[in-house]
Amino acid sequence: TKEIPNVDIGVQEATGDGKPAFEKVSITKEGTAQLTKIRIQDGRKYKLSIKAPRSIRKVVEFIGSSSLTVIPNLTLDVGDIFPTDDGDGKVNSLDKGELNRQWVIGVPAPGRSGDFNQDTRVNSIDWACMRDGFNKEDAPPLK
Repeated sequence: TKEIPNVDIGVQEATGDGKPAFEKVSITKEGTAQLTKIRIQDGRKYKLSIKAPRSIRKVVEFIGSSSLTVIPNLTLDVGDIFPTDDGDGKVNSLDKGELNRQWVIGVPAPGRSGDFNQDTRVNSIDWACMRDGFNKEDAPPLK
């Protein structure tokens, strides 16, 4: 997997008190993101909202650390590619139809929104990626 740019991150205290802070980041191929605007305090409980392109928004809770915060087992469901590349907040049969329309096995087809594993093909591997998120939709945004 390559770097994922344009990922929207939101952080709010888990109690829901206070206004959430938002930042646009890139997730490295190792799965890390560097926050430059959002400040996390040691030992406090937070909610993290994460929305990557072509994915479903996920909200998880974590305990903050000012040096390094590791959020284990955070996976994003991909597949939200219709009606636009930014989708509509859910993975459903419309997205599967768009994946089928983009399906190319024999020749490279770089840049297609359905190429989730970024191998320049839209094929059964991409369907396997989409299938995990099928019938899921965005978690509510932080307020």
